[in-house]
Amino acid sequence: MNNYMYSSSAISTIGNSTEANLLQLLIPIEKNKALIEPAYKEFINPMLLRRMGKATKMSVVCALKCLKKVDVTNLNAIIVGTGLGAIADTEKFLTIASQQGEKILPPTSFIQSGHNTIAGQIALLLKNDSYNMTHVQQGLSFEYALKDAVLSVQEGAQLALVGAVDEYTPLLQNFAERLKLEESVKNQLLEGAAFFTLGGSPKKAIAKIKAVSISSFKSVRDTLIKELSKFDLRLEDLSLGFVGYNLAKATIKELPFKTINYTNYTGRFFSSSAVGLHLATHFLQHAETDPQYLAVINIASKNKLGLIIVERV
Repeated sequence: MNNYMYSSSAISTIGNSTEANLLQLLIPIEKNKALIEPAYKEFINPMLLRRMGKATKMSVVCALKCLKKVDVTNLNAIIVGTGLGAIADTEKFLTIASQQGEKILPPTSFIQSGHNTIAGQIALLLKNDSYNMTHVQQGLSFEYALKDAVLSVQEGAQLALVGAVDEYTPLLQNFAERLKLEESVKNQLLEGAAFFTLGGSPKKAIAKIKAVSISSFKSVRDTLIKELSKFDLRLEDLSLGFVGYNLAKATIKELPFKTINYTNYTGRFFSSSAVGLHLATHFLQHAETDPQYLAVINIASKNKLGLIIVERV
């Protein structure tokens, strides 16, 4: 599977630093919940910016940053994963509908609240009419989007833009209270976005996507062994695992490599594994040692696991 990554960009609590020691600069989410956002008007026309929701703004900026490093004329696919889409606009539309008794409503919030608004807006800005897809699969939305991008490259796409985004509203905290989620989960509810460019050529690549899989699991270790074997890999081949959780933690025992809980630093949201991949890629580029393979392990629910294996180039 020849799927190479050429660029990576993220908006999260850890920012988009290019510092080699980024992992040493991570601050636990309990001490810092501030999203590090760029000056959006430097990337987006102010007239357009006024009509964009937060999820769309974050995605557009991440996408534009990624595409600065590649030939955009070769872009053959725009693929986005999101668990909740533009939920703030959805909430706004439903509130107005309720307040006005479902009479004639302004269409803007409805138009902007669609999950596919994000991928569509990126395409409009780029004047790109190629393959455009949005995957909405809760905590595995990014993994499904990444699998789609990998398949697009295998089927001949020269360049695919893939990413994921989810935004936070106070409504999520209300849901968390009603669902009686653990305090550790409620305290880490946040938002973020990350985008990547993929293609089939190793030239100028910063990493290689060795594998992407989605599976049910009872034991994380046993599932990793099974999934890695499909790609002729063993647990011992992995140097480091970036592990994230959507809900309660799963038990991870006796893994032969170090793990970093990325959701302790990025917060929890449905597509946080995209930021986990951004971190893993950054580490692979700047590590003082020479790790060959890293894993991004997304414990999406009590029985669903997403796995991404990144290879050094």
